[in-house]
Amino acid sequence: MPTLLSTIGFLGVLFIALSWVPQTVKVFREKKTDTDLRFLIIYSIGSFLLLAYSILIADAVYILLNTITSVLASINLYFAFAKK
Repeated sequence: MPTLLSTIGFLGVLFIALSWVPQTVKVFREKKTDTDLRFLIIYSIGSFLLLAYSILIADAVYILLNTITSVLASINLYFAFAKK
């Protein structure tokens, strides 16, 4: 049975991951992004570093969060470079 702490963590993951969904859907539809390229690069680097860290400390909540956000940020980053 999940603890209150892990439940809070997974709910946080859900909301943070869901925040990327509208932007990523828009990017897929338009085949371009209007999100600032510098933000996407910095965010992606930070997300991948946190993913590596969460794997090293074996924290399932952060592994899930950073995997999802890394993938969604990478999709946005791809389309930021593809439009140029």
